[in-house]
Amino acid sequence: MGAVTFDTLAFVKTLKKSGIPEEQAEAFSIAVRDSHETADLATKTDLREYESAIRHDFEKLDTSLRHEMKELDTNLRHEMKELDTNLRHEIKELDTSLRHEIKELDTNLRHEIKELGTNLRHEITEVRHEVADLRKDMYALGADLRKDMHTLGQSMVIKLGSLLVVAVGVLVTVLKLL
Repeated sequence: MGAVTFDTLAFVKTLKKSGIPEEQAEAFSIAVRDSHETADLATKTDLREYESAIRHDFEKLDTSLRHEMKELDTNLRHEMKELDTNLRHEIKELDTSLRHEIKELDTNLRHEIKELGTNLRHEITEVRHEVADLRKDMYALGADLRKDMHTLGQSMVIKLGSLLVVAVGVLVTVLKLL
């Protein structure tokens, strides 16, 4: 920083005009001069240089920040594009995998349904045969029952006839007794 110029002679004259004795004015002048020599004061030129340096630093900082922001923007766009590509690939793989699983499940279900249909048809056929066999057995039982009823009917007619003969005999005997 630059030194501030101080006119000690003019200072002493100003003090003397105001009524301060010359010895005191010179002592004040020396004290002020010494304080200016030891003080590190900034001049207007120093301040302009400092301002210029600060402006230059700000411009460098601005340029640097703009460059870093541009790099960051480029990197982020690249990462987003890469992420988009990866996600699209994963979605495509998942879609393919799910379609394969669905197709496999569809095939298995169709096979199971076909097996169930075949088993049900087989069971229905067996039930029909059993029903046919039961009908035959029922007809045979019906025929046997009719035959047994016919035999029973004949046997009852014979017994009824025998009872009638006995009843007629008892009646004749009762009539004779009367």
